[in-house]
Amino acid sequence: MKNTFPAFIFALTIIFAAAKLLGNFDYSWWWVFSPLWVPLAIMAGLSFIAWLIVIFVGVAAMIAEDKG
Repeated sequence: MKNTFPAFIFALTIIFAAAKLLGNFDYSWWWVFSPLWVPLAIMAGLSFIAWLIVIFVGVAAMIAEDKG
């Protein structure tokens, strides 16, 4: 099955931009381009959480090694 998510994001961004330019809604440009940046922000947040977990596990392992 082919992944159509990038095409959907691109189409949604084009639709939002066209609606903004035609005056159909008065959202901020941040929200018009949100289909592009929201998935990136979610991925960055998940990567940061994974990084914190790795650091926490590493520090806990070092502490356990020092005590044992």
